[in-house]
Amino acid sequence: MVDARAIRRHLKHDLAVYAYDVIPSTNDEARQHLAEHPCDRAVFIARGQTAGKGRLGRSFYSPADTGIYMTYVFRSDGIGADTVRVTTAASVAVAKALDCGAEIKWVNDLYCKGKKVCGILTETVRAAEHTYIMIGIGINLTTEDFPEDIREKAGAIGTALDKERTIAAICDNLTQLADNPSATDYLGYYRDHMMGIGETIHYVEGGQMHTAQIEGISDLGELLVVEGATRKLLRSGDITIASFEAAGR
Repeated sequence: MVDARAIRRHLKHDLAVYAYDVIPSTNDEARQHLAEHPCDRAVFIARGQTAGKGRLGRSFYSPADTGIYMTYVFRSDGIGADTVRVTTAASVAVAKALDCGAEIKWVNDLYCKGKKVCGILTETVRAAEHTYIMIGIGINLTTEDFPEDIREKAGAIGTALDKERTIAAICDNLTQLADNPSATDYLGYYRDHMMGIGETIHYVEGGQMHTAQIEGISDLGELLVVEGATRKLLRSGDITIASFEAAGR
């Protein structure tokens, strides 16, 4: 089990902490809890997940004891257009807490040595007449035996961090984000650690494949790309960096 009391001891901000053994999904647990017990902010952590959730309907491999699997939620009625900014800012909150030199692949995946070590899923959910931002985080710390379909792309940080202290640091960073979801002070770190600047990418829009070059991100967290002679802003979706695709990653 993850030690909830130890996490609370390390926290700098007040936060409800719920820890579990192996459960289907911390996102699902959080959603159910909020529907029955509305709160302002909370974090849900599991030793492992059997049905971890990733972006775009994908799953997130979550074997027990080799990673951090958590969902941070905060009440944020009327956040509106800032959702993309929260999504990108969440990656900085996690990267700073891990302090492992991870690079950020837009929107908010973390990579080390060309391998994905952390996935983040941000959702807006409605529960008990309130709107919540739910940030699901999966981090591979020492995971080695990945399923065949992700073996070439997934990796691990390669060290067993102090889980409780690391989770507390992530939570404190996310609480600062929850306090001011419109803040832009995370952008410098994001831009300094962003993958793929100037590289060719592929993405799907309107059912069609597009090719463009990454220019950066906007102050709202949108991806700035150049497609032919046109500059565009991408607010959601998935991108493939061509050099990674060629390398089978």
